[in-house]
Amino acid sequence: MSYSMGGAPIGGYQAAPAPASSPTDHYPQLNQILHTEEGFRRSIKFTGGADSVLGIVLGIAVLALAYNILSTIQSFAPDGLTVTPQHFWMLFTSTIDTTGQFSPLLWAMIYLPLIAIPVIIVLLIVKRLTLDGSIRKVYEKFMQGGCLMDMVATGVRWQVGNNKGQFYVAGPSTLPPDWLPAAAQRIAGVAANDPKGKPTKDYLKGLAKAAPTTGTLSPASLGDPGLPQGIYLALLVAAQNGRPRIAVPDGTGRFNTYALKKEVPVA
Repeated sequence: MSYSMGGAPIGGYQAAPAPASSPTDHYPQLNQILHTEEGFRRSIKFTGGADSVLGIVLGIAVLALAYNILSTIQSFAPDGLTVTPQHFWMLFTSTIDTTGQFSPLLWAMIYLPLIAIPVIIVLLIVKRLTLDGSIRKVYEKFMQGGCLMDMVATGVRWQVGNNKGQFYVAGPSTLPPDWLPAAAQRIAGVAANDPKGKPTKDYLKGLAKAAPTTGTLSPASLGDPGLPQGIYLALLVAAQNGRPRIAVPDGTGRFNTYALKKEVPVA
């Protein structure tokens, strides 16, 4: 893999040649751990955003169900009536409002929690049962060309929907340590040179088109041919915490990334 940084000038900016250095593994002990299946399983943070969303929705549904049950019980209290299961269920499932009309809002408040809770529980159980096989597949792909990737912020921001994202450059942990800062400096230098000029705007549009906004890294050369294939690019809304990420090839020249668990030492 070539690490030369002799990129052509863009927008009047020429990146300074990076100092020569030899590739070394920055995380030899961590890489040793990750290259065993047991160590990989212990180290990878495999629960994603979907799991968090399911957990939040389940929590809301449980609170709504508890509120509905409490409201139904309280409605019997003033009359001192003996609550039978049949009476309780009739009142609990009633979707008739105070005007005697069917209320879609009441229907949603009653039945959506009843539907959502078992469905989400089943989904979470299925995900837990299939987690072992999913991690094994990711591990196998990791062993077929995966690596640890360092990520460096460029300081260059771009609109991502309603949020501001930031371009990050990434590279394998065996990349010479001076190349990621040099790549970030190149992108920052182009963006700072005539920021309102058309060449600069076109350059940033090209980076945004090349960089995905998920946990995927693309070759930076897709957005800037002056950057070598050893450098990767991402446009992320959430700031990175400075820890390397596990990069797994997706078969298209890109990498899907996974976070390390907080307790995993990276030194």
